[in-house]
Amino acid sequence: MKVLIADLFSPAAIEEMKKAGMEIVYNDKLSGETLTAELAKFQPNVLVVRSTKVTVADVDASAKL
Repeated sequence: MKVLIADLFSPAAIEEMKKAGMEIVYNDKLSGETLTAELAKFQPNVLVVRSTKVTVADVDASAKL
């Protein structure tokens, strides 16, 4: 499972997720165009955000064709 974490997140939780076999990309600086680009590149199964705004364009960018 591929997980993109685009907001502040616990380093300990990230390590536990990796131990469970998840592929993690963590960048709490993503927003706007940088978030869209990372979604298109990484194509995660899960996006974790707290206060980061996610648009329809972001969701479309992560869709696998």
